[in-house]
Amino acid sequence: MCKMLGISRFPLAMLLVGQLLAAAAEPPHKAMVSTTMDFLDLSGFPSYYPDEEDQGYLTLSQYEKCLKKLADAGIRKIYLRVNVTGVMLFPSKSVGTYGVDGGHFAAFPDLTSRVIKTLEHYNPCTETIRIGHELGMEVWAWENYYDDIAHVLTGYASDSSEKFGIYPLMDIFYRGHPEYLAWHKPDGTLPSEEECARRNREAVGRHIGRIIFTSDFEFDEPCRVKKEDMELYVSDDNYTWRKYTAPFEFATARVDRRNQVILNGLDIAERYVKLQCGEYPPDTKFTMVINSSRSPDNQVYDTDGKLIPALWGISLKDINQKTVDPRRQCLNYIIPGPAAWDCFQRAVGFATGEPFHPQISAFTRGMPELTIPAVMKHKLERFAEIAAYPFDGFAFSTRTHSQVVSDPDLWGYNPEVRELYMKRYGKDIWAPDFTDYARVQELRAEGLDAFMAGCRRIAGKRPVYAHIAEWPAPANPAADHVNTIYWNSFGSFPFHWQKWVDEGLVDGITMVNWFKPDHFASVRGKVKLACFREVSHVTEMGPEAFLKELFERGGNPAVDELELYESCVYCSSPELLEQVKRYTSSKEVGP
Repeated sequence: MCKMLGISRFPLAMLLVGQLLAAAAEPPHKAMVSTTMDFLDLSGFPSYYPDEEDQGYLTLSQYEKCLKKLADAGIRKIYLRVNVTGVMLFPSKSVGTYGVDGGHFAAFPDLTSRVIKTLEHYNPCTETIRIGHELGMEVWAWENYYDDIAHVLTGYASDSSEKFGIYPLMDIFYRGHPEYLAWHKPDGTLPSEEECARRNREAVGRHIGRIIFTSDFEFDEPCRVKKEDMELYVSDDNYTWRKYTAPFEFATARVDRRNQVILNGLDIAERYVKLQCGEYPPDTKFTMVINSSRSPDNQVYDTDGKLIPALWGISLKDINQKTVDPRRQCLNYIIPGPAAWDCFQRAVGFATGEPFHPQISAFTRGMPELTIPAVMKHKLERFAEIAAYPFDGFAFSTRTHSQVVSDPDLWGYNPEVRELYMKRYGKDIWAPDFTDYARVQELRAEGLDAFMAGCRRIAGKRPVYAHIAEWPAPANPAADHVNTIYWNSFGSFPFHWQKWVDEGLVDGITMVNWFKPDHFASVRGKVKLACFREVSHVTEMGPEAFLKELFERGGNPAVDELELYESCVYCSSPELLEQVKRYTSSKEVGP
């Protein structure tokens, strides 16, 4: 045939050989490695740079060495977290800066001192960009969709907690505007301002004599907690606690298959009380669960036997502690789903009266409502402050300390959402018989769509990545309460990532803590696809298994980037960093 067409076989053969050789010479696909820089953790904990002489803060020289370790391991991109939940790590008048006007962790004085001293010496944004570029790395800004207010760590008080009755690290814009947060659907369960004032008046000066804690869940087994398994702690401010050492009576009971703990013979003058459990295994054998801060079956009486109004809460093990120090563990009154009491080292407790302003109680979901024009304006101004720095790109993270709630469909019922829904659908979302919850959440998600569009305009040609998370509900939420809070913070709120890609609002999608590239097959080739990896999972699997995973995930043709959280751990772990270097320096597709 070639001869008939006047084509020589030799040149054709040579062409085919050349194509085969080119294909053979092409290196196998291997995703680049990036890492996050949570600057608060690095600068606040000297254990992350143990080989350096401690100056009481993270010196610029120490920081440069940390970044060089990452670059030497072949890491080519840094995501600098520019915030500490709500406040910023750079000078900001509209948002607030860490350590200014009460925006700090008073419960962690050493961490706070180190971070503040570090910020006094240099700006992490300008220095990370400068050093990173000198080392051949891209430096991107890491911002969060919804971490402006945060409430998981409510109890870590500071002067701002007392002044504003709310989390000290919240964006200062919201301190005087709790109505800008997502509202709960009005259902008559939250007290009015007048009712709160009445409850506080009733609680003043009364000594606590009797406490009844009733499980919100039913159990076949009786309560397993014994008197020797628990301790009582009391406080005047929900910050400084002392152990209650006076004798008291302890008893358990069962009411309709629900277990009770009953404490009698008390004489407590303080307003805040917590029942601290000892160390229980993280199993499913717990027998006491709290699921509501206002259960009528949890009761507090004075020494004359008269009922005292009280708001109940929980206290969880601090994420940075192996054991609980009850003298520093504060109560969080917003209970975001069921929590087992006799599981890990947990406490339940209460404050007599009504410790929060009713607006704070109603709106402490922790998510600002983007359908409110003032909120949208501020959120875009916040991003514009970040974008004023010469970052190479921007990434929006799902990481948040906002509250998880057990009824996510019933949040976001602000007057503005109500008005929008009425105009579009002609129905009142506040009506008692309203149940079209999914449509309300879709309407709210349009606010996030508009925000992403605004950020796209501000970012200009610089790339924007979006973290997208899909976590299954825990098999046992009461036992897995901490994980439930930390990861499932958005409830039924949808993220329209497909729309963002189609409209050119984002340049990349990051899979958060689950590896399903096929889930994003519809946008492959349109945007970059990254895979985020939590460091706790890496340390659990061990170095060799981690290296194997790097090659398996990095060798997937659909994956462009492996994002490792977080860099301070890798900087202080030569063994883990060596695995990263083995991956980045290898010309093969496997270890």
